[in-house]
Amino acid sequence: QTIEVKVCADGRDSIEESDEENNCRTEKCLRYPRWDIDRSGEVNSEDLAILAGHYGESTRPPYPRYDINQDGQVDYKDLAMLGAHYGETY
Repeated sequence: QTIEVKVCADGRDSIEESDEENNCRTEKCLRYPRWDIDRSGEVNSEDLAILAGHYGESTRPPYPRYDINQDGQVDYKDLAMLGAHYGETY
């Protein structure tokens, strides 16, 4: 998912300038769903392999991406979330 963020200084034009065009900056940011563990834009065997490599581990904040539901355990709940989105692309 692509998110566009626009930040403006002096958005209310309270300061007069000779060049008002440079007051804003727009950036595009990519946002990946939690179940796209490797942030490749596709939920696939790569994500499954990462999760499988950590299956059964305990985690703590800040939670790693493979603890998909961020409950402190890499378990069947994380696997179910990944499975529900397997094959999706972003």
